[in-house]
Amino acid sequence: MSILDSTRDSVQKALRQTIGWALGLTDDPYEKEYAKRAMWQAYLVDYYSGVQKKSLKTGKDGVDFNVTINLAALIIDRTVSMLFGGGIEFETKDETKKEFLESVWDANKKDILLHDLAQNGGISGTAYAKILPNDLLDRSDNNTFGIIALTPINMIIGVNPRDVREVLYYVNRWNVIESGKNVAYREVTKKIPATEQADARWEIYTQAQGRSMSSKWEQVGDVITWDYEFPPIVHTKNLPNAGGQYGRSDIEDVLGLQDDYNQAFSNVNKILWFHGHPHLWTNGAVGEMVDWSTEKILKLKSDGMTKDATLQALELSGDLGASREFYNDIRRDLMDVSRTTDVETIKDKAGTMTNFGLRVLFKDELAKTKTKQLLYGEFIGEINRRLLLLNNMDGDAGTIQWGESLPENENEETTALKSDLEMGIVSRETVSMRRGYDWAVEKERLAGEKRAEGNVGGRIITDFFRGGGNTGQDTETKVK
Repeated sequence: MSILDSTRDSVQKALRQTIGWALGLTDDPYEKEYAKRAMWQAYLVDYYSGVQKKSLKTGKDGVDFNVTINLAALIIDRTVSMLFGGGIEFETKDETKKEFLESVWDANKKDILLHDLAQNGGISGTAYAKILPNDLLDRSDNNTFGIIALTPINMIIGVNPRDVREVLYYVNRWNVIESGKNVAYREVTKKIPATEQADARWEIYTQAQGRSMSSKWEQVGDVITWDYEFPPIVHTKNLPNAGGQYGRSDIEDVLGLQDDYNQAFSNVNKILWFHGHPHLWTNGAVGEMVDWSTEKILKLKSDGMTKDATLQALELSGDLGASREFYNDIRRDLMDVSRTTDVETIKDKAGTMTNFGLRVLFKDELAKTKTKQLLYGEFIGEINRRLLLLNNMDGDAGTIQWGESLPENENEETTALKSDLEMGIVSRETVSMRRGYDWAVEKERLAGEKRAEGNVGGRIITDFFRGGGNTGQDTETKVK
């Protein structure tokens, strides 16, 4: 189930209906932790989906003046693109490992999967992936491993209180409708510590609640033993959160500003609604106003007491320009707090900026992206390490090469690379790779061109000697 399956409907409301009883009517530690965690996750999902707080009440005539400008979704979508928009490549010294890893990720639609993981992490603060061995895959190409982006709202993590880096269990919980009944399931992946007789391992079992008359959790199926020191689930923090097992969301610090921004827009919308058409008033005239539309003329006559009857329009005394400045200030603060560069501030000059100027402007967002690259890089590297071990290969997964987050000025880059090449500090192969060319292919083509040039030169010399040294010019002209 996707984290956004309930888009445009309140995820919080749906969640309360399925786990409300767990908020205080159970002693089950998994359920208590899940209920507390899931409600906060649902709140974040709602804001990303545009289901946000309404600041104005609906009028008596049924008109809803509330406006929602979903900057929360904009922030997350932009940070996802900054992180994975340039793609990633796996770099290893062993070509066999590289081919294996690329084949697994390609089978799992690498780019889509990475964006899903980053979106999940951006919304909830923590991203989860599960590795499925080939015998558990329900598809035709079952000669590889599956990598699944787990829904964060369904997940809880148990850690060693003395060392939050040591995971003791993962619980993946979800609800389904079976035979008209709401049935809850949870898959528990629990660590079994090492003993003198056996190494550390993991046990995986599934429980259900609501399938029978009993309210207790009942085991479904057999317990699966996972004979590795690591579990099949990997998680990462989206942003650092020292001392906790969960990370920070991209939007959790700006939800109040998002409400203020919507409220400011809604107030302006209400003002424009009431003052978008003139409110007329008369002095010294009588008449009956039945319909006052642009196609009709209202005919009035003097009341006989006032010398000069007048008809005037009520003008708005407030300054809407100040209101616009106010909500633009809120937008700026919201973007600053989320460390997101607002393109609105640079749209008139972005085309004339140098690479250095662009990076100065995006300095804070690039720093945030770099932090994410460290966290998600270790996350992806750990997935690759486990894939290699599961495939009976050495666990050294190499490094990850990140694509460029910002567009480059090609003229500047070319000039810099040319200067580096002339100084002898880079090779032609490096320059070729930086420019996006395949060096092996280009090297062969360059060699072919040189061979062709050599053959042409050889033919010219041969023709020269065969002609007695005559290059083809008029001999008589030369004597003169």
